[in-house]
Amino acid sequence: MTDKELFKAIEKIIDSNTVNNLKKFVIIKESNGYRVFEKYLITKTFNGFEVSQLNSDTKHTFMTVKNALTWCTLYDRNKIVEAQRVKFLDSIITGLNMSNLLLESYLKKTKERDKKFIYLNKIVENKLKYNSLQTEISILSNTAKKYQLGWLSQTSYK
Repeated sequence: MTDKELFKAIEKIIDSNTVNNLKKFVIIKESNGYRVFEKYLITKTFNGFEVSQLNSDTKHTFMTVKNALTWCTLYDRNKIVEAQRVKFLDSIITGLNMSNLLLESYLKKTKERDKKFIYLNKIVENKLKYNSLQTEISILSNTAKKYQLGWLSQTSYK
């Protein structure tokens, strides 16, 4: 059963206002991507995952769904600085990945020892930066997860 079918079944049992309020707290998987908090749409594109705000023309591209969801959660909680940091870290990590692919191809092609040494050093440096940035983005992701769990605990019926 898909999320849409589930919501249609729930609408038959519960009034539509309650279902619409529930949609503001959940992530719904659709055929073309994810609908997040009834405010954002995440779709897979050639470049990664594009987040579009449903009430504006604003679009952002991320390499992973996790980063896109983290951005949506932080932005929705009005944590603009943290959301912008996720976007920035995602773009830097993407650049480091591309840089390493190029450096590895140069390393395979070159015969000179000096150039090999330089390429290897740059690859190691990029990997260290990558690990550091991944740690930071993981912290932001966990923060977003805490916000989501906080929302759910506030809205659950006890």
